[in-house]
Amino acid sequence: MIYVCENNGWAEFSPIKIHMLNEDIAARAAVYNMSAESVANDVFDIYEAAERAVKRARQGDGPTLLEVKCNRWYGHFVGDGQRYRGKEAVQEAMSDDCLKRFEDDLLNQKVITKKSMAAIEQQIKDEIAAAVDFARNSPAPEASELAQGLYV
Repeated sequence: MIYVCENNGWAEFSPIKIHMLNEDIAARAAVYNMSAESVANDVFDIYEAAERAVKRARQGDGPTLLEVKCNRWYGHFVGDGQRYRGKEAVQEAMSDDCLKRFEDDLLNQKVITKKSMAAIEQQIKDEIAAAVDFARNSPAPEASELAQGLYV
């Protein structure tokens, strides 16, 4: 099992430093005798940490908690104006887009062209649309299936 925690530094309207003595969520794994890693919001760092976690899981070395430290772009709910946070902080968070940095790196290193990037993006949009159509056109599950796969 691999648990991924996207740590955006906020708990609803409060920065985590207000209510957590240790802001590193990955540190909590130790009390469960679980492996853990904390990584920055970087495609390569996330990929490499996930690869190590998958290897541990496949070898039967137990679960891993992977904490990805990122910046929150949007509020806690639709309509949250984030008045508890300055507009500059939101803009700074949005400028730290790991996917945009990754795309720029690929383009600058001439690993991919803008045309092929656009084709990949269209393929992804098509796959998402097909998945949404499948879900919308599938029959609703039976009430007896409600708790299947549920663990609490």
